[in-house]
Amino acid sequence: MPYIQDLDDPDLDPNMLLFHHAQLGSICGMEDALKKGANINSCFNLVGSSALHFAASCTGRVGTDAVRWLLEKGIGWYKTDENGLTEAEVAKAHGNEESSMVLRECYVHSEYLVYYKALGGDDHPNNSNPFQKMRMDHEGDNKHFCRSSVAYTRPLGAPDDEVAMICATREQHGTGVMMEWERPIMHETARRLLDGMPRSGLRVLNVGFGIGMIDTYLQEVHPAEHVIIEAHPQCLAWMRSKGWYDRPGVRILEGRWQEFLMAIPGSNANPTNDIGDVPRPIDIGKFDIVYFDTFAEGYHGHFAFIRHVPRLLRGPGSRFSFFDCRPHWVCCRYLMTLLPWLPPHVLISPGFSSIEKLPHGTTMTWA
Repeated sequence: MPYIQDLDDPDLDPNMLLFHHAQLGSICGMEDALKKGANINSCFNLVGSSALHFAASCTGRVGTDAVRWLLEKGIGWYKTDENGLTEAEVAKAHGNEESSMVLRECYVHSEYLVYYKALGGDDHPNNSNPFQKMRMDHEGDNKHFCRSSVAYTRPLGAPDDEVAMICATREQHGTGVMMEWERPIMHETARRLLDGMPRSGLRVLNVGFGIGMIDTYLQEVHPAEHVIIEAHPQCLAWMRSKGWYDRPGVRILEGRWQEFLMAIPGSNANPTNDIGDVPRPIDIGKFDIVYFDTFAEGYHGHFAFIRHVPRLLRGPGSRFSFFDCRPHWVCCRYLMTLLPWLPPHVLISPGFSSIEKLPHGTTMTWA
């Protein structure tokens, strides 16, 4: 990353002064820069490193203290610099493991623990954490999505057998709901979920059909019962046109998952947080495999569903997995936050494997 020279020019841009002192790990210097008018969220060359990136590049305790100070001041985080690196990745690249850990914990606390604490109320076991305000879950609007328009289309230049499910609304036209690049992720997930499972009497549940990638792979072993919960009417129509309603052992529940799962006894929070989602008198049963991958559900829906999982699992050998595009270390910490809510007999045993065949040379991790 660029190095900011120590300039004595009294007319030096305060933002440059902020970057300089952040790179040195000087809290006093950063305070002085802010007093002179520096914007704590400014970026070097408009699109590059923030002060947090510069502080993350500073090694030793002074660097870590500078990182903590900037976070306490409310600087924006989990941004990428001109090289595509997040602040935690910059810290790791410079050998500053402590700063990297502080930044990763910040990501997890804000994205998961804070929201989870608010979902659980005052009785949540982690109610002593210092983050008191719930970060609003702006991305969670699954109900609106289920009423919006989508399209099933073949991506430009793709083979005839490839299909993509995209948003067709004016606001989100072209936004991918499920795309072909996800296929290797779904294939590996299904493989690991099915590995070692008895083929006789297998019962599987998938929440969120999309274009049916994981359901197709699960069908390869001919489960005795395959339940699919899907709410979007256009998706349901596409499923019918592809013969999913006629497949042996497949049961399709039309609606959001909140409509089929009853409230959790003793919970201080409504697990759906959606007025109007009245559970139907349907016993969907227990399963050997449960998979969850909905769209625009947000953290609230994600957390609420996972709290139901122990009641959906058939026995000690049952397995649950979900789609999460965040780094595997975030998933690990996320799973740890679930432990206080789960019954003592439920064992979380995460596993990870890299999948290389994705666009632009990226790597995704299965959890």
